[in-house]
Amino acid sequence: QDAGGGAMRESACGGAMRCCLCQSSSTATRKTLDESCLEPRRSLGMIRTIEASDLADPGPLPEERVYEPVPYPAWDSSSKNVWHEKASGSGAIYQHLACGCPSELEDESNHDGHRACHVVRQSHVVRPACVRATLISFSAILVLAALWHTRGAHIDVLNKAFRAVHRTPAPMRSHRGWLFCRSSSSSSSNSSGHRSCGAPPLVQWRDSPAALASRVADFTSLPGVPPGALEHVTKHWQAFPPKFRGARIRLAQVAAFARELLESDPFSTGDKVPYLDLRSSDSRGGAIAVTQRQLAFLVVNILMGNEIPAGDGLSAALQHCSASQPGRSGLLLSLLSFLAVLSQELAPGSHGTTLIAATPRERDGSWKDLLANSNLETPVVCVHTNDGTDCGLKDFMAGGTPFQALTDIAGGSVGGKAQLCTLADGQDESLVQFYSEVLAFSFFVDSTSSGTWMLPVPWTLLGARRYLGDISGQSIRSGPVLDGCGKVHAHDWLNEEISSKTVGVPLGASTAILATSAFVALASNCSKCLAHGHCDMPALVNNRCEMQRQHLDSDVDLWYQAYAPNMYHAVVQEAFRSTVQRIGTGPWGAGAWYGDSQLSFLTVWLATSLLAGTTLDYYIYDHFCENPGNQCFVLGAEDCASCLKRSRSNTGVEAFWCGTLGARDMVSRFQGKSAEVLYKALSAKVLSSDKGPPKQVFDLLAADT
Repeated sequence: QDAGGGAMRESACGGAMRCCLCQSSSTATRKTLDESCLEPRRSLGMIRTIEASDLADPGPLPEERVYEPVPYPAWDSSSKNVWHEKASGSGAIYQHLACGCPSELEDESNHDGHRACHVVRQSHVVRPACVRATLISFSAILVLAALWHTRGAHIDVLNKAFRAVHRTPAPMRSHRGWLFCRSSSSSSSNSSGHRSCGAPPLVQWRDSPAALASRVADFTSLPGVPPGALEHVTKHWQAFPPKFRGARIRLAQVAAFARELLESDPFSTGDKVPYLDLRSSDSRGGAIAVTQRQLAFLVVNILMGNEIPAGDGLSAALQHCSASQPGRSGLLLSLLSFLAVLSQELAPGSHGTTLIAATPRERDGSWKDLLANSNLETPVVCVHTNDGTDCGLKDFMAGGTPFQALTDIAGGSVGGKAQLCTLADGQDESLVQFYSEVLAFSFFVDSTSSGTWMLPVPWTLLGARRYLGDISGQSIRSGPVLDGCGKVHAHDWLNEEISSKTVGVPLGASTAILATSAFVALASNCSKCLAHGHCDMPALVNNRCEMQRQHLDSDVDLWYQAYAPNMYHAVVQEAFRSTVQRIGTGPWGAGAWYGDSQLSFLTVWLATSLLAGTTLDYYIYDHFCENPGNQCFVLGAEDCASCLKRSRSNTGVEAFWCGTLGARDMVSRFQGKSAEVLYKALSAKVLSSDKGPPKQVFDLLAADT
C-alpha cells in the first residue's frame, strides 16, 4: 500500500503470482518475493511488514501476539528464538519472510557447509532465518489484504490468521530441500534425537546450468540426444501435441519450462550438484530425497548434454537406447512427458512434492522373530475382469489407489532386459516407461564404475507417480508387442488421471510433502533357474515342479527386506510407514521366473502380515504379461478352468491341473491366525513333502485338516 494513497498495487509485488502486504508511514515499501517462495506446489508466499506505530496499541508489544515461534530445521541449529529479536525505537519494522532465505544472506552462512540463513540487521529491519513456506489460497490473500486496509480494529484478526498459517507443517528444508544419506551406519543423531544425514559430495557440472539456459531452443534439437532418436519423438509430438487437463502441451512450452529450471538453481549449489551412487556398497541402506523441481532440473541438464565426472546412468541410458533402438525411443518420450506434466503443475519457483529413493540394508532373517506375534490379516483379493477388477480398486500397476505401493516384479536391476529403452513383454521392463521418475533416478548410478546405468534391486521410490497411460497387469494381445505390458497411446498419451493426493511425512526434523504412492522393485528367487535340468517348461507352468517349492524362507526374507520400514535408513522410516499402508502385487515369484503361483500367493500374504499396519492387495489375471494363464491356478476348481478358457494362453498351462481350492478358501482357513501357523503348515505339508507335486499347494494344506 502506498503511504497515504490507500490503494493496493500489483506492481508493488512484482506480479499476480507474488503477493505481499506492505505498510510504511514514511515511504512506500516494495518487496518482491524470491521464486523459491512459491512452494509447495502452487502456493503463495507472503511478506508482511509492520510498524510499531501502526498497531492499535502503541505500547510495549508481546511478540507472541504478532509472531509465533516455529521449529527450525535440524541443520539451522544456530538460529533460535529469532522471532523475539526486536529493534529499538518507535519506527522499528518487523518483517516476516514466509519462505526462502533473502538472497543476500545465503552466502553468509556456508561456513559449516550448510545453506542456512541467519538473523542480521540491515538498517532498521530485523530479518528472521529461513522459515517454512505457507499454503495460502489467493482468496485468503485478498481477505487479509482487506483486513490490513482497515487496520486498527482488525489487527487482532490479522494476527490470529498469521498464527494459524504458521502452524502449517514445514516442507522439507534440509540442505535447501534435498537430503542424501549414504547408509544407516553413517547417519548421526542431533540433539533432539532425530537421525540426520551428512552432506554428500558436490560434483561439478561440465557446463554451468544457468549458461545452458540460453542455449535451449524449441526442443527439436537436444545436445544430449542423438539426432535420429530425437527426430522420431519430436516430429510425432509436433504433429500430435498431447493433452493434459484440457490443454495441448507443445514442445515450445516444455522448452520454456526447461529454461526456467536451468536458471533456477533448485539445489542452491550453483554449478555443482549433490551426488550419491545408488549402486555403490556404501549406499546400501542409504537414501536420497529430492523435490520434483530438482529431479526435473537433472533431467533437463542431461537432455542438454551436460555431464558430471561420475558418468551418470541417465546419460548412459539415453546414448544406449538411442543407438540400439532409434525408432522406439520410449525412454526419451517418457522423460519429455515428465517435463510436460510438471510444466503445467509447477508454478515458477515451486518445488512440488518430494521423492525419496532408498535401498534397504542387507537381509538378516529377523522376520522369523515376528511369526508368533503377527496375525494373518485378511487380504483384498482382486480378480481382473473386462471392466477392471472385482474388488473396486484400480489396477496396482496403473496406480491411483491412495497409500498403495506398486510391486515391480524385478530381476537383477530395475528395468530388466529392455535396459530402460522401451516397452517389452515383461512387467518390470514396461513399468519404468510409465513411471518417469524411476527412469530419471538412474542419474544416481555411476555408470563408469558400475558398468551399468540401471538402478539396483531391491529399491524403493516413495512418492512415485505414473505419467503415461495406459498399463495394467493384463497382457496386450495385439499390436507391435504381442503379450506386452501396457500401451503408450499414439495420441494423448499423458496420464490425465495422475494423482494429486499428497501426505505430509516426517523426514528427519522436518516435514516433506509426498504423493500417496510408491514404486518398490524387488526380485524373488528364480524357480526356472533352480529347476534347470530337473523340470521342463510344461511342469513349471502347471506348478508341478518340486524345485518351485524349495525357497519359501528366502522369498519371505526378500519381501520383508523390501517392505519393512526398519530395513531402511532411520531418517526415512517414518516416511515409509506414512506412505506405504497397503501393497499391490500380482504374481510376484511366479512371473517370468516361473515359481508356483499358489505358493507365491501364500508367501506374500504371510510376509505382508509381518508388517504392522500394512495390508495386501493381491491381483489375479487370466493373462498376466509374464507366465500368462498360470495365475488362474490361484482361483481353484471351476473358477480356475473358466479363467484358463478366457486366457487362451499358448504356454501349455492346462485346466487338468486346476486344484480343488482357491485363494479365498485359504483366506477363510487361516485369516486371524498367527503367521506362525501358516508357516508351520507350509513347512510340514509342502516343503517337506516326500511325494512332491503334482498336488497343488492349497490342496496339500487342506489335507487332513
